[in-house]
Amino acid sequence: AEMKALTATYVIALVILQLVFGNLEPRLFAFPINFALLVSLIAVCAVVEREYGKQQWVKALRSTDLSIISLCLIAVWCVAGGCVPQTDAVSSGWLYRTGLTQFATSLPFVGLLALLLVQLTLIIIHRLRRPARQWGFTFIAAHAGLWLALAAGLMGSADMKDLRCIAMRGQETRTAYDKKGRINALPYAVELKDFRVERSEADHSVVQYEAAIALDGERISISVNNPHAATWQDKLYLVSYDHNAPDDGTTYCVLQIVRQPWQAPMCLGITLLLCGVGGMLLSKIQAKQ
Repeated sequence: AEMKALTATYVIALVILQLVFGNLEPRLFAFPINFALLVSLIAVCAVVEREYGKQQWVKALRSTDLSIISLCLIAVWCVAGGCVPQTDAVSSGWLYRTGLTQFATSLPFVGLLALLLVQLTLIIIHRLRRPARQWGFTFIAAHAGLWLALAAGLMGSADMKDLRCIAMRGQETRTAYDKKGRINALPYAVELKDFRVERSEADHSVVQYEAAIALDGERISISVNNPHAATWQDKLYLVSYDHNAPDDGTTYCVLQIVRQPWQAPMCLGITLLLCGVGGMLLSKIQAKQ
Protein backbone atom coordinates (compact mmCIF):
# COMPACT_ATOMS: atom_id res chain seq x y z
CA ALA A 1 0.00 0.00 0.00
CA GLU A 2 2.85 2.36 0.87
CA MET A 3 4.58 1.66 -2.45
CA LYS A 4 1.36 2.30 -4.38
CA ALA A 5 0.92 5.59 -2.53
CA LEU A 6 4.49 6.65 -3.36
CA THR A 7 4.02 5.67 -7.01
CA ALA A 8 0.77 7.63 -7.18
CA THR A 9 2.51 10.66 -5.61
CA TYR A 10 5.33 10.37 -8.16
CA VAL A 11 2.91 10.22 -11.10
CA ILE A 12 0.84 13.16 -9.78
CA ALA A 13 4.05 15.17 -9.38
CA LEU A 14 5.00 14.39 -12.99
CA VAL A 15 1.57 15.48 -14.24
CA ILE A 16 1.76 18.75 -12.26
CA LEU A 17 5.24 19.46 -13.63
CA GLN A 18 3.96 18.71 -17.13
CA LEU A 19 1.09 21.18 -16.73
CA VAL A 20 3.43 23.87 -15.39
CA PHE A 21 6.51 23.48 -17.58
CA GLY A 22 5.29 21.53 -20.61
CA ASN A 23 7.21 18.93 -22.60
CA LEU A 24 10.91 18.26 -22.34
CA GLU A 25 13.23 19.59 -25.05
CA PRO A 26 15.34 16.51 -25.94
CA ARG A 27 18.22 18.44 -27.50
CA LEU A 28 18.99 20.00 -24.10
CA PHE A 29 20.12 16.53 -22.99
CA ALA A 30 22.24 15.71 -26.04
CA PHE A 31 25.67 14.12 -25.75
CA PRO A 32 27.68 14.39 -23.51
CA ILE A 33 24.97 15.38 -20.99
CA ASN A 34 22.87 12.23 -21.57
CA PHE A 35 25.97 10.02 -21.23
CA ALA A 36 26.96 11.79 -17.99
CA LEU A 37 23.42 11.30 -16.63
CA LEU A 38 23.55 7.60 -17.45
CA VAL A 39 26.92 7.13 -15.73
CA SER A 40 25.66 9.11 -12.72
CA LEU A 41 22.55 6.91 -12.53
CA ILE A 42 24.68 3.76 -12.40
CA ALA A 43 26.98 5.25 -9.75
CA VAL A 44 24.10 6.45 -7.55
CA CYS A 45 22.24 3.14 -7.82
CA ALA A 46 25.44 1.25 -6.94
CA VAL A 47 25.87 3.37 -3.79
CA VAL A 48 22.19 3.02 -2.85
CA GLU A 49 22.29 -0.75 -3.32
CA ARG A 50 25.49 -1.08 -1.29
CA GLU A 51 24.46 1.19 1.58
CA TYR A 52 20.69 0.73 1.75
CA GLY A 53 20.05 -2.50 -0.20
CA LYS A 54 18.41 -4.24 2.76
CA GLN A 55 16.03 -1.39 3.58
CA GLN A 56 12.38 -1.74 2.71
CA TRP A 57 12.17 1.21 0.32
CA VAL A 58 15.01 -0.14 -1.83
CA LYS A 59 13.40 -3.59 -1.85
CA ALA A 60 10.18 -1.90 -2.98
CA LEU A 61 12.05 -0.26 -5.87
CA ARG A 62 13.30 -3.68 -6.96
CA SER A 63 9.93 -5.38 -6.54
CA THR A 64 7.92 -7.11 -9.25
CA ASP A 65 4.83 -5.15 -8.16
CA LEU A 66 6.52 -1.86 -9.04
CA SER A 67 7.57 -3.30 -12.42
CA ILE A 68 3.97 -4.24 -13.20
CA ILE A 69 2.64 -0.85 -12.08
CA SER A 70 5.28 1.03 -14.10
CA LEU A 71 4.66 -1.01 -17.26
CA CYS A 72 0.88 -0.60 -16.93
CA LEU A 73 1.18 3.17 -16.49
CA ILE A 74 3.53 3.41 -19.47
CA ALA A 75 1.07 1.37 -21.56
CA VAL A 76 -1.83 3.61 -20.48
CA TRP A 77 0.09 6.75 -21.45
CA CYS A 78 1.05 5.22 -24.81
CA VAL A 79 -2.58 4.33 -25.54
CA ALA A 80 -3.70 7.84 -24.52
CA GLY A 81 -1.05 9.39 -26.75
CA GLY A 82 -1.95 7.06 -29.59
CA CYS A 83 -5.55 8.30 -29.48
CA VAL A 84 -4.39 11.89 -30.04
CA PRO A 85 -2.86 13.16 -33.33
CA GLN A 86 0.88 13.67 -32.76
CA THR A 87 1.92 17.13 -33.97
CA ASP A 88 4.27 19.94 -32.99
CA ALA A 89 2.08 22.53 -34.72
CA VAL A 90 -0.30 22.79 -31.75
CA SER A 91 0.95 25.14 -29.01
CA SER A 92 -2.17 25.72 -26.92
CA GLY A 93 -5.16 23.93 -25.42
CA TRP A 94 -5.51 21.39 -22.64
CA LEU A 95 -4.27 18.49 -24.77
CA TYR A 96 -1.07 20.41 -25.48
CA ARG A 97 -0.60 21.20 -21.79
CA THR A 98 -0.96 17.53 -20.84
CA GLY A 99 1.69 16.61 -23.40
CA LEU A 100 -0.50 14.11 -25.23
CA THR A 101 0.03 15.80 -28.62
CA GLN A 102 3.74 14.93 -28.26
CA PHE A 103 3.52 12.17 -25.67
CA ALA A 104 7.01 10.73 -26.35
CA THR A 105 8.61 13.87 -24.85
CA SER A 106 6.01 14.49 -22.13
CA LEU A 107 7.21 14.48 -18.52
CA PRO A 108 4.87 11.67 -17.35
CA PHE A 109 6.07 9.34 -20.12
CA VAL A 110 9.77 10.17 -19.73
CA GLY A 111 9.48 10.06 -15.93
CA LEU A 112 7.90 6.60 -15.98
CA LEU A 113 10.58 5.30 -18.33
CA ALA A 114 13.23 6.80 -16.03
CA LEU A 115 11.62 5.02 -13.06
CA LEU A 116 11.75 1.72 -14.94
CA LEU A 117 15.40 2.36 -15.83
CA VAL A 118 16.25 3.05 -12.17
CA GLN A 119 14.51 -0.15 -11.12
CA LEU A 120 16.34 -2.23 -13.73
CA THR A 121 19.67 -0.71 -12.66
CA LEU A 122 19.02 -1.63 -9.01
CA ILE A 123 17.93 -5.15 -9.92
CA ILE A 124 21.02 -5.81 -12.04
CA ILE A 125 23.43 -4.38 -9.44
CA HIS A 126 21.68 -6.37 -6.69
CA ARG A 127 22.13 -9.60 -8.65
CA LEU A 128 25.76 -8.82 -9.57
CA ARG A 129 26.65 -8.35 -5.90
CA ARG A 130 26.02 -12.05 -5.36
CA PRO A 131 28.73 -14.67 -5.97
CA ALA A 132 29.26 -15.28 -9.70
CA ARG A 133 27.75 -18.78 -9.53
CA GLN A 134 24.45 -17.25 -8.35
CA TRP A 135 24.16 -14.61 -11.06
CA GLY A 136 21.94 -16.56 -13.43
CA PHE A 137 23.33 -15.55 -16.80
CA THR A 138 20.01 -15.75 -18.65
CA PHE A 139 18.51 -13.47 -15.98
CA ILE A 140 21.41 -11.01 -16.35
CA ALA A 141 21.23 -11.15 -20.15
CA ALA A 142 17.48 -10.47 -20.21
CA HIS A 143 17.59 -7.62 -17.71
CA ALA A 144 20.83 -6.11 -19.06
CA GLY A 145 19.42 -6.29 -22.60
CA LEU A 146 16.22 -4.54 -21.55
CA TRP A 147 18.28 -1.97 -19.62
CA LEU A 148 20.54 -1.29 -22.61
CA ALA A 149 17.65 -0.99 -25.07
CA LEU A 150 15.71 1.28 -22.71
CA ALA A 151 18.75 3.43 -21.89
CA ALA A 152 19.67 3.79 -25.56
CA GLY A 153 16.11 4.71 -26.47
CA LEU A 154 15.60 7.13 -23.58
CA MET A 155 19.01 8.81 -23.56
CA GLY A 156 19.62 8.45 -27.28
CA SER A 157 16.43 10.29 -28.24
CA ALA A 158 18.26 13.55 -27.49
CA ASP A 159 20.84 12.75 -30.18
CA MET A 160 18.39 11.42 -32.77
CA LYS A 161 17.77 13.71 -35.73
CA ASP A 162 15.11 13.66 -38.43
CA LEU A 163 16.50 15.60 -41.38
CA ARG A 164 15.47 16.42 -44.95
CA CYS A 165 17.92 16.69 -47.82
CA ILE A 166 17.14 17.90 -51.35
CA ALA A 167 19.22 15.82 -53.74
CA MET A 168 19.67 17.74 -57.00
CA ARG A 169 20.43 16.23 -60.39
CA GLY A 170 23.97 17.07 -61.42
CA GLN A 171 24.75 19.02 -58.25
CA GLU A 172 26.28 17.66 -55.05
CA THR A 173 25.10 18.85 -51.64
CA ARG A 174 26.27 18.26 -48.08
CA THR A 175 23.39 20.10 -46.44
CA ALA A 176 20.26 18.85 -44.69
CA TYR A 177 17.58 20.62 -42.65
CA ASP A 178 15.68 19.71 -39.50
CA LYS A 179 11.98 20.40 -38.88
CA LYS A 180 12.76 23.91 -37.64
CA GLY A 181 14.80 24.80 -40.70
CA ARG A 182 18.18 24.56 -38.98
CA ILE A 183 21.08 23.60 -41.25
CA ASN A 184 22.92 20.35 -40.55
CA ALA A 185 26.13 19.39 -42.35
CA LEU A 186 26.30 15.88 -43.79
CA PRO A 187 29.48 13.77 -43.64
CA TYR A 188 28.94 12.74 -47.27
CA ALA A 189 27.98 14.40 -50.56
CA VAL A 190 24.56 13.60 -52.07
CA GLU A 191 23.66 13.88 -55.74
CA LEU A 192 20.67 12.65 -57.79
CA LYS A 193 21.81 10.59 -60.76
CA ASP A 194 18.63 9.02 -62.10
CA PHE A 195 14.95 8.71 -61.23
CA ARG A 196 12.22 6.29 -62.26
CA VAL A 197 8.46 6.31 -61.60
CA GLU A 198 6.16 3.28 -61.93
CA ARG A 199 2.48 3.97 -62.57
CA SER A 200 -0.62 1.79 -62.50
CA GLU A 201 -1.91 0.78 -65.92
CA ALA A 202 -5.49 1.08 -64.67
CA ASP A 203 -5.65 4.70 -63.46
CA HIS A 204 -2.08 5.93 -64.10
CA SER A 205 -1.54 6.58 -60.40
CA VAL A 206 1.96 6.36 -58.93
CA VAL A 207 2.72 2.84 -57.65
CA GLN A 208 6.41 3.17 -56.85
CA TYR A 209 9.33 5.51 -57.47
CA GLU A 210 13.04 4.85 -57.26
CA ALA A 211 16.11 7.07 -57.29
CA ALA A 212 19.74 6.42 -58.09
CA ILE A 213 21.79 8.50 -55.66
CA ALA A 214 25.53 9.12 -55.54
CA LEU A 215 26.96 9.18 -52.02
CA ASP A 216 30.49 10.54 -52.25
CA GLY A 217 30.52 9.28 -55.83
CA GLU A 218 29.27 5.77 -55.00
CA ARG A 219 26.03 5.00 -56.82
CA ILE A 220 23.28 3.45 -54.71
CA SER A 221 19.60 2.72 -55.32
CA ILE A 222 16.84 3.85 -52.97
CA SER A 223 13.07 3.55 -53.27
CA VAL A 224 9.95 4.01 -51.16
CA ASN A 225 9.92 1.53 -48.24
CA ASN A 226 13.44 0.43 -49.18
CA PRO A 227 15.85 2.66 -47.22
CA HIS A 228 19.63 2.70 -47.49
CA ALA A 229 22.08 2.72 -44.57
CA ALA A 230 24.50 5.51 -45.49
CA THR A 231 26.55 5.12 -42.30
CA TRP A 232 26.26 3.13 -39.06
CA GLN A 233 24.02 5.91 -37.71
CA ASP A 234 22.34 7.40 -40.81
CA LYS A 235 19.50 5.75 -42.70
CA LEU A 236 18.18 7.34 -45.91
CA TYR A 237 14.54 7.20 -47.03
CA LEU A 238 13.08 8.45 -50.31
CA VAL A 239 10.02 10.56 -49.44
CA SER A 240 9.20 12.87 -52.35
CA TYR A 241 10.22 14.32 -55.74
CA ASP A 242 9.23 17.02 -58.25
CA HIS A 243 5.71 15.95 -59.22
CA ASN A 244 5.44 18.72 -61.83
CA ALA A 245 8.33 17.32 -63.89
CA PRO A 246 8.12 14.37 -66.30
CA ASP A 247 8.26 11.02 -64.51
CA ASP A 248 11.88 10.25 -65.36
CA GLY A 249 13.03 13.85 -65.63
CA THR A 250 12.64 15.18 -62.11
CA THR A 251 15.42 17.59 -61.22
CA TYR A 252 15.39 16.73 -57.53
CA CYS A 253 14.12 14.31 -54.92
CA VAL A 254 13.66 14.70 -51.17
CA LEU A 255 15.49 12.34 -48.83
CA GLN A 256 14.65 11.79 -45.19
CA ILE A 257 17.77 11.16 -43.11
CA VAL A 258 17.15 9.50 -39.74
CA ARG A 259 20.27 9.77 -37.58
CA GLN A 260 20.41 7.46 -34.53
CA PRO A 261 23.86 7.45 -32.91
CA TRP A 262 22.61 5.10 -30.16
CA GLN A 263 21.26 2.55 -32.64
CA ALA A 264 24.11 0.04 -32.10
CA PRO A 265 23.66 -0.27 -28.30
CA MET A 266 19.90 -0.46 -28.77
CA CYS A 267 20.25 -3.37 -31.22
CA LEU A 268 22.72 -5.06 -28.87
CA GLY A 269 20.26 -4.65 -26.00
CA ILE A 270 17.40 -6.17 -27.99
CA THR A 271 19.64 -9.10 -28.98
CA LEU A 272 20.65 -9.71 -25.35
CA LEU A 273 17.03 -9.47 -24.25
CA LEU A 274 15.91 -12.06 -26.81
CA CYS A 275 18.79 -14.38 -25.90
CA GLY A 276 18.04 -14.04 -22.18
CA VAL A 277 14.31 -14.62 -22.56
CA GLY A 278 14.96 -17.53 -24.94
CA GLY A 279 17.37 -19.06 -22.42
CA MET A 280 14.82 -18.72 -19.61
CA LEU A 281 12.09 -20.40 -21.69
CA LEU A 282 14.45 -23.20 -22.70
CA SER A 283 15.41 -23.79 -19.04
CA LYS A 284 11.74 -24.01 -18.02
CA ILE A 285 11.00 -26.49 -20.84
CA GLN A 286 13.96 -28.66 -19.87
CA ALA A 287 12.95 -28.53 -16.18
CA LYS A 288 9.45 -29.80 -17.02
CA GLN A 289 10.87 -32.67 -19.04
